[in-house]
Amino acid sequence: MVFACVKIAFIREGSAELFGEFRRCNVARGDVVVPSPNVLFGAIPDGQMAYSVVTVDVDYPIDQVFWRYSAQLSDRLDAAGFAAELYPESIQVIQ
Repeated sequence: MVFACVKIAFIREGSAELFGEFRRCNVARGDVVVPSPNVLFGAIPDGQMAYSVVTVDVDYPIDQVFWRYSAQLSDRLDAAGFAAELYPESIQVIQ
């Protein structure tokens, strides 16, 4: 799947292996998965798995970066580039 938005997946039960144009990684209950926009990826669940997904417009996380680092950034365009430096991986897994 490819998304032109930011999807945040909360793993509620079970586990899975994520794969795609990044390194393979395992996720399990309690993990949060945040792929970058337009990143191709998939998942192979280990048995049953339950997750919830929140979809947000790409502008929202960029606005959050701009707000948080406003003393260092001049505008939203700088925030987009700075966000790419802060999160260089194409998929973030927060455990």
